[in-house]
Amino acid sequence: MVIERLPDNYHVEYRGYYYSAPFQYYNQLVTIRATLTTIEIFDSNRIRIASHQRSFSKRYVTDPAHMPEKHRRYLEAKQFDGYRYRSWAKNIGPDTFHVIDRMLRACKVEEQSYKACMGLLQLSKKYGDERLEAACNKAITLGSMNYTTVSNILKHGQDLVKSKL
Repeated sequence: MVIERLPDNYHVEYRGYYYSAPFQYYNQLVTIRATLTTIEIFDSNRIRIASHQRSFSKRYVTDPAHMPEKHRRYLEAKQFDGYRYRSWAKNIGPDTFHVIDRMLRACKVEEQSYKACMGLLQLSKKYGDERLEAACNKAITLGSMNYTTVSNILKHGQDLVKSKL
């Protein structure tokens, strides 16, 4: 057994490998118990707070549940790429797909558009898929396919206004 203080990255070191523990235990002493197959981490009251399969290849072993919410969101966002944004948009509708595809292609480096794509797709949580699709349709009609335009259309209810032809 090894006793160690949990650092601010909430990973304790055991023989060159790092294992996560709940971030709430930051700066507290924890005990590490290792077997050939398992790493267990206990708090000062000898209550197990984490358990991992022992690693001999992956340097950091992290349970996302051990991360602060902000770190989890960052990790989730980092796992997205253009394909994943397009797939998500396609599930909402063809106009949302068109706007996302346009946003991804508008930057020389696709990754530069990821934050805006995530923001636009997250609007479906607040307004729903149907309204986001209608707002994207209106943005296409206006020739302004970006997060700010779509967000403003939704915020001001312009997606609900029927166009007069």
